[in-house]
Amino acid sequence: MHTDADVVRLERFSQMGREAQPMANSFGFTLANQQSFDAGAQYFDQARLPPTGEEGWMIKNRIGAKGMTTRIPISAVIASAVLAFLTQLHAQNVQFKNPSELAKPAGYSHVVIVNRGKLAFISGQVGSDKDGKVSADFRMQARQAFVNLRAALTAAGAKPADLVKLNYYVVGLNHEKLLAIREERDQIIDKDNPPASTLAGVQALFREDVQLEIEAEAVIP
Repeated sequence: MHTDADVVRLERFSQMGREAQPMANSFGFTLANQQSFDAGAQYFDQARLPPTGEEGWMIKNRIGAKGMTTRIPISAVIASAVLAFLTQLHAQNVQFKNPSELAKPAGYSHVVIVNRGKLAFISGQVGSDKDGKVSADFRMQARQAFVNLRAALTAAGAKPADLVKLNYYVVGLNHEKLLAIREERDQIIDKDNPPASTLAGVQALFREDVQLEIEAEAVIP
């Protein structure tokens, strides 16, 4: 089984730029952003590069943080098959379902099944900036809360598309506030596979000027 330090990459490379472009991400495959080969590997790769101006594909495997790196040149056909396989594995990490017996959800999923991956739990985020200042406008609070949520996800090594659950707590909940939350939410989530969701109206939060708190759970592939 791969460890967190193990890396498998499907990369496209060329004689002109030798740019590595990670193509997919899935369980057991940690694909870091890499713009070019490391200097120590360039001579090793040179013999495997395609003719000048042409592109090729290869599989790159590194075992352990300081382990051996192996590169295997492959054809475009095989690369497409590998990419399809990795994409399928990623899709199986988390499944989003909406049973036909339930009403169609408005921007969320009724059921989210986590098959594999690391869980990240995000504390409730509110509409305050890093200095603790809070706007009196509810929409601005919602927008800032989602900005803060994105920052928290990034710190966890996750992205908005990795969200599997959102919980909202709203002071003085009404239809106008609900619409504002939905509109700001749709700017950040994966609308094709939205997270499960719970929204509740509450009497108060930890500060009198805070009208909204959003807590989240994410699965990191």
